[in-house]
Amino acid sequence: MRVLPDNTVWLANIGANQVIRFDPATSKFTFWDVPAGVKNHKNATPYGMAVDGAGYVWVVENAVDQIARVDPKTGAFEEFPLPVKDPVARKAGADWDGNIWVGLHGAGKLLKIDYKTLQMTEFTPPSQDAGVYLADPDMKNHVLWATLHHVDKIARLDPATGAWTEFPLMTAETDVRRLEVDPNNSKRIWYSGVLSSKLGFIELLK
Repeated sequence: MRVLPDNTVWLANIGANQVIRFDPATSKFTFWDVPAGVKNHKNATPYGMAVDGAGYVWVVENAVDQIARVDPKTGAFEEFPLPVKDPVARKAGADWDGNIWVGLHGAGKLLKIDYKTLQMTEFTPPSQDAGVYLADPDMKNHVLWATLHHVDKIARLDPATGAWTEFPLMTAETDVRRLEVDPNNSKRIWYSGVLSSKLGFIELLK
């Protein structure tokens, strides 16, 4: 779920091949079918969402290895293939420049999409088959934090240098599905797991 500057709320309806907009000012819901799903007669499984620097909504089309850019005013979709084999894209986020980042869970990579040029750049963590699930930006320090789902780690990427730092979690199968940099302390990164039902944080000492 994402909230745009105009206060409209956007959701990906994973089970119904839809992207939904809710306008709290009018209590009106608007539903758009994902074109790739309609074309292929199946659910494209809309998944992670993010809002770019121009205010467009991006949504992962998990089941068809694509990502879409949606015009928030008209609901018009532009769909783009992901540039790696078997990406299994999951969640998305936007950085300090308004660029989009996507966790490619199957390919074990983090993907950057320049929202102005549409150039896609891959970043691969040191751990093999890492199961990159999501990315959360540190807006102050201009680094990305990511879940390495398959190897029970959380990682930090400096996109300016391509340097990764990996932090092992305390227990196996933590199953981290969410990360968030503490808005009051950028050295503290919160995470939560599903299978483990754990909530924790990493705090950098320097």
